[in-house]
Amino acid sequence: MSLFAILFMISMVGLIIGGLYMSRVATLKEQEAQAVKARLRQLRSQQTQYEELFSTLMVYDRDPDLLHLIQQNLAEEAESLLAIDPTNQDSQRDVAYYQSLADDISSLGEKAHQPEIPSSDRQINLMKRHFGRAMKWVRTLNGRGLISEVESHEHLARLTRNSLMLEVEAYKRQGLEARDQHDLSAASSFYKHAKDLLIHSDIHLNDKPQQIKKISQLISGLYDSTMGEDTSAASDSQSASSRD
Repeated sequence: MSLFAILFMISMVGLIIGGLYMSRVATLKEQEAQAVKARLRQLRSQQTQYEELFSTLMVYDRDPDLLHLIQQNLAEEAESLLAIDPTNQDSQRDVAYYQSLADDISSLGEKAHQPEIPSSDRQINLMKRHFGRAMKWVRTLNGRGLISEVESHEHLARLTRNSLMLEVEAYKRQGLEARDQHDLSAASSFYKHAKDLLIHSDIHLNDKPQQIKKISQLISGLYDSTMGEDTSAASDSQSASSRD
């Protein structure tokens, strides 16, 4: 074999090896890029969940301590995203936005610990779902030693109590609205649902008997007022007949 042929074969082998190496490098870079994208998707998904949680608790819980925990978590996740992709403008805006949520918590003022009452079944279900998620997260924080046992117990007890009482108050409000629209059947149904929630709940409430009694009075009041109107109408009819 000539020297030229040997050199040619060596060069070909070198090209093949080089091609395989470049292909391997390209594959590794592609895998790394896909891993980064997957990590970004995961973090953004977590951000979305915690942002929804924050929004719900700002309305239906309004406990500054728990809100600050979520806000700090959001800010840290946004900073993690920015560290992965420092030039990403969305991540830059997220960091600034989540840091600003601390001001929103401070601005609660007298509204702190004064949650709103859900006004529809959809809002009730949203509140209950997010309260459950918040309670799971609180247990995780406690398990990791990020909050104390006492803090965990206080958050869990409050969320459990608020979940029940806000649902009760929501059905009482719907009952009142139905009564004002003269739909006594619907009003009675809403009031009875609120009453059953209290009766069958195993959550300790010092004034549970009084709460149940008040709802019973609301239910009986519906029919008392109806009977009163019927009696009044009958009396007016009799008076008219007498005059005739």
